[in-house]
Amino acid sequence: MLVHLSKSEALHQLAAGFCVGTTTVWRYVRDITELLAEQVPPSNSNDA
Repeated sequence: MLVHLSKSEALHQLAAGFCVGTTTVWRYVRDITELLAEQVPPSNSNDA
């Protein structure tokens, strides 16, 4: 999914390619983004 998004494919193209609806693609994008965000170490505001 991320590879397709990095290629700037439209969501309706992703949906058709994966044989799912655009709502499902949006959910996948949201879920993947949340999973990736959890992997980012917390920032230290004193590092400026």
